[in-house]
Amino acid sequence: MAANSVARLSIPADQVNYDADLAEGSSDIKPATESAPDAGWFLYFIRTRHNTLYCGVTTNVIRRFHEHNSGSVRAARALRGKAPLQLDFSWLLPSKSVALKVEYRAKRLSRPQKERLIAGDRTLQQRLLHDVA
Repeated sequence: MAANSVARLSIPADQVNYDADLAEGSSDIKPATESAPDAGWFLYFIRTRHNTLYCGVTTNVIRRFHEHNSGSVRAARALRGKAPLQLDFSWLLPSKSVALKVEYRAKRLSRPQKERLIAGDRTLQQRLLHDVA
């Protein structure tokens, strides 16, 4: 997957198969299982049962979602006890530095702006990337 690609994933927690790759050529995008160091970094949004949004960055979205969903010590405290969780969005970025800067900006968006980003608003994505890379 090319840098700056957006994957709109909506995966209920009970349907995540941690070890399985998404099928090639399916309508789902397959970046989340790539974990090679040069695979890039992902910005992701997780929606809780209370319809709140959690934003984070990782090199492997499926692994990280599984950690959040398990409620283990590796799960974000903000997500513990808020299952079922749903992975709503992931965005492949070229480096850790860019991902962290975009995450910082994304966390400061209003709720309607975050929903627009999740819906695939390219203008908002461009704005988040402006002067970052």
